[in-house]
Amino acid sequence: INDPPRLLVPFADLETPEDTAVTITAPLTHFSDPEGALLSLTSATSNNGTLAWNGSNLLFTPATDFSGTTMVRLTVSDGDSSLSVDAFSVTVLPLNDAPVYNGSLSQLQVLEDDTLALGDLLQAFDDADGDALLLLDAAVTPGVLLMDGTTASFVPPANWFGQAEMQLQVGDGEFSADSGVLTLVVLSVPDAPLQIAPLPNRVMFEDSSLVLDSLLDWFSDGDGDSLFIMDSASSSGLLSQAGDTLILVPEPDFNGPIQVSFSVSDGSLVLEGANFTVQVVPVDDQLVLLNPFDPLVWNEDESIVLDQISSHFYSGDADTLFIVDSWVEQAEFVITPLEDALQLTPPPNWNGTGSLFMTVDDGLDHPLTVEIELDVVAQNDAPFLDFCNAPIEPVSDPAQFLAELGLRLADVDNDVLSLRWFLDGTLLLEDELQASMDTTECISPSPDLEDLLAPGILHLEVSDGLVTLNQGGVESSWQILSTSVEAALPLEWALDAIHPNPFNPATVLPFSLPREAWMRLSVYNLQGQRVALLHDGTLTAGQHRLTWNASNHASGVYLAVLESADVRLVRKMTLLR
Repeated sequence: INDPPRLLVPFADLETPEDTAVTITAPLTHFSDPEGALLSLTSATSNNGTLAWNGSNLLFTPATDFSGTTMVRLTVSDGDSSLSVDAFSVTVLPLNDAPVYNGSLSQLQVLEDDTLALGDLLQAFDDADGDALLLLDAAVTPGVLLMDGTTASFVPPANWFGQAEMQLQVGDGEFSADSGVLTLVVLSVPDAPLQIAPLPNRVMFEDSSLVLDSLLDWFSDGDGDSLFIMDSASSSGLLSQAGDTLILVPEPDFNGPIQVSFSVSDGSLVLEGANFTVQVVPVDDQLVLLNPFDPLVWNEDESIVLDQISSHFYSGDADTLFIVDSWVEQAEFVITPLEDALQLTPPPNWNGTGSLFMTVDDGLDHPLTVEIELDVVAQNDAPFLDFCNAPIEPVSDPAQFLAELGLRLADVDNDVLSLRWFLDGTLLLEDELQASMDTTECISPSPDLEDLLAPGILHLEVSDGLVTLNQGGVESSWQILSTSVEAALPLEWALDAIHPNPFNPATVLPFSLPREAWMRLSVYNLQGQRVALLHDGTLTAGQHRLTWNASNHASGVYLAVLESADVRLVRKMTLLR
C-alpha cells in the first residue's frame, strides 16, 4: 500500500511589504515520501495572492494593495498519493500608497488677457489610502498662479497667447506625486499695439539735426501685425517723417528740451500718446579724467558696482555726464547701467584679468573713453560626482560589479581630482584624474581595485583638495559579500565575532561556510521570540557578512542564531539606545 508524502521540516512564516513578492526557496525539501518516491508540487494556493512554481522555487505575489496575514496551502504528490497542508502564513505589511494625478486639469483653455479659475488644486489628485494631501509646489510658465490656500487661478502674461505649462506636486506626509506637464491653452484675441518699454530721451547738439530711427523697437503687436508711425509732432522746431524715421531740426540757436510725440498703428487699432524728450545742448568744454579709477577686484560668480562715475571727470561748465558706451573685450560681461554707476557681471565660472572700456560724454559731443583694470579672483568650485551605472548591492561578484560600475567626474576649475577607495573605513587605493567640465563622460574605476577587494563596506571619496564628496560614504556605498582574492575556503562552520557589539542601531554579523549549503541566520530576543530573519536559503562556501538594523527594536540582549542541517551556532549581542 502506497503511503502519502509527509511534511518533514515545518515552514517558517514569512513577512513581506505590501505589493512586494517573496520567494520560498526549495519548498519540496520540507517534505519526504516513505517509499522514497520523487515528489512534485501539484497545487499552491492563497486567498490573498498568487503563487508561481518554476520547478524549484515558489514565488508568492500579494494581491494589489492587500495587507494582513494570509495562509498558503500546498499540495504535494508522489504520483499515487498526495498531501495537502496549510504550510505557512505570509504577513503582508501595509505600505502607504502615493497620491496619483487624476487628469482633471488637462487641456484647459482661457482667452488672452483673461483669468482661468483652476479651483482647489488638491482635487486633481487621488489617494488610495484617503490621506489628507498637502500642496508642495505649483508653478506655471509663462504666467502666474494666484493662490488662496490651495485654490488657484491662472493669469497669463499680458497680450500673450499660446500654450503655458503647469506642474503640480502634492504629498500625503510620506510620498509625493507630480502632475507632469499640464497644458493651459491661451486663445488669441485681437490686440492693439503695445509699448513694451519707455522711449529713451535723446540728446542733440545746438544747430544740428537729429535722425530718430528704430522708434518701433519699443513697440510690439500681440498678433504679429506690421506697425507704422502716424500723427508725429514736436513742441518746437521742425519734425519731418520719412517712413518710420523722424528727423528733428530745432530752431537756430535754440537749446533746451523739445517734446516729441506720435501714435503707432497696426492698420486697424491705434496706440496714442507715445512721447519722449530731446535735449538740445550747447557746445561745451572738453571732458577731462580728473581722478583715475582704481582697479576693480572681486570674486568669481559675483557682481560689482562701479559707482560715483561722474566724480572722476571734470567739465568746465559743470555739465551732466552721460555714459554712452561700455564694454569688456576679454569676455561677454553683462553691464547694467545704474544712476551714475555701472554694474558688472562676468560670465559664470569666469575669472582672470581684463579691462573695462567706458565712453562718457557731457552731452555736447565731447566723448572721452577711459580704461579701467579688472581682476576677477578665481574661487574654488566643488567637483562633480555621479554614477552612470551603480549596480545594486549587496555585491556577490566583485569582478562583475567593477565591470558594470561607471563614474561621472567633472570639475569646472579643471582641477586634478583625488579618487580614494575605502573598505570598512580603511584606504584601499588612491588615484588621480585630470578633470574636465564634461559631466556626461562615463569612466570605469581603476582595474587595480579588483585585486584589493574583500568582504566589507566599500565607498569612494572624490576631492579637489578643498572639497571632498561622499566623505565617509554618507551618500553612497556598497556591501561586498565575497572577495575576488583567491583564498582557502573555511574548514568549518563559524559565527564570528559581531562588530560593533554593543551597537546602535546596526551591527555586522560575519560567518563562514565550509561548503555550499542551506542555512538560516535569525535574531531572537531572550524570550525566545524571533525578531529578525536575515537569511533563509542556500549560500556558497566562503566568508559572508550580513547587517542587522535594529532601529525598530528596544535596548537589550539579543541572540544571533546560525542554523543548518547539522549545525546550530549562537552569539550574544547588545543593543544600546
